[in-house]
Amino acid sequence: MKSAACRALRIACLSAVLLSAGCGDWITDPGPQPRYLDGSGHTPALNVIGVLRPDGGGLSMSFVHLERAYPFNETPDETAVPDAEVTVTALPYPGETAADSIPFFYSNPESVFPSFEYRNDGFFPEPGRTYSLSCRRGVFPELTGTTVIPRLPRIVPGSLSAETGALSFTLERDSLAALVDVYWIGADFEEMTRILRPETGDVLVRIRTGAGEKASGILRIYAYDLNLSEYLTYNLTIKPNTYHSSYSTVTGGFGCFGSLNVLELEWPQENRAGHESLIQLHGIEPSSRALQSRRGRAPARSSGSDQ
Repeated sequence: MKSAACRALRIACLSAVLLSAGCGDWITDPGPQPRYLDGSGHTPALNVIGVLRPDGGGLSMSFVHLERAYPFNETPDETAVPDAEVTVTALPYPGETAADSIPFFYSNPESVFPSFEYRNDGFFPEPGRTYSLSCRRGVFPELTGTTVIPRLPRIVPGSLSAETGALSFTLERDSLAALVDVYWIGADFEEMTRILRPETGDVLVRIRTGAGEKASGILRIYAYDLNLSEYLTYNLTIKPNTYHSSYSTVTGGFGCFGSLNVLELEWPQENRAGHESLIQLHGIEPSSRALQSRRGRAPARSSGSDQ
């Protein structure tokens, strides 16, 4: 009888691990998780971590990281898949007829990201809209998935209150956000609190800001769709280089295709009336930016190693 190790399938599936608040953002710093997937057979398949997000201040932050699964007894020289056909499609709202397909290219626009991924530097998804993903490459089954972009997190007007060492506010409930992470990023103090979507009603949030009476820093609020929420909280946490049984939000392969939205605010800031307030730095209201896409030529690829 074959051992469990022989039955195991190695999966080069990169799960996006949320960077620490000090590092600053959900971009592309995936860890090799999971390394193994229990099973008795193996069909060649693709692994994905894809995240759509409308924030970025004019820089498209959405990406699709694609690799391939390989058998336990195979040690490939390269797991990256730089030559796939990757398409994100904006599905029509009720009453609309045409879907809008946007190609993603294996690129690193302006070399501002840590590595090459599939991107489209003219793509800005629209909060509230449903998007589908299709990844095709050779003999691999087509990998597909869907996500609905969460709306921009919103603090209820007039709900903000400050006290020594903490901020409190009421966060409006968004039915599209299944999980919310709230970060306080100060000069010498960082804090994070995680909020599960309530069944009904808004939610009161309190986050520590340090010991000082006049704390200053950044309040960053991440709203995750259902796919990323389940992927991030599967087995309570995702730790790099540790075993987890398989979990996937896509079909025809492995991994996760999801979305998030981010609100970033600065505290404190004197407004015209002389009162302290939160000033929005980044974030896109659902109606403030229409879907944009670029269908030009694919960006040039690097001739060297890019992973």
